[in-house]
Amino acid sequence: QVNAIHPGVMDTRMQEEIRKAGAKAIGTDMFERLKEEGMLHPPEEPAKLALFLASKAAEGITGEYLSFDDKEVKFLLSQM
Repeated sequence: QVNAIHPGVMDTRMQEEIRKAGAKAIGTDMFERLKEEGMLHPPEEPAKLALFLASKAAEGITGEYLSFDDKEVKFLLSQM
């Protein structure tokens, strides 16, 4: 069983340091908008998805590329 997770933009300490440094040239405003829209995720969320995919409950899911912003991924996580 092989699947891929594309986590998108994560809300990490590194991202916070970039924002604090005032690095507008690399998209600081974009990160703030993503956070406001709920699209900047903590690393724990894709980790939960990885655990689900490794579980027996996901044994029928294979060959999938899951973009973390997808509604299907959020549905799968809601089932845990």
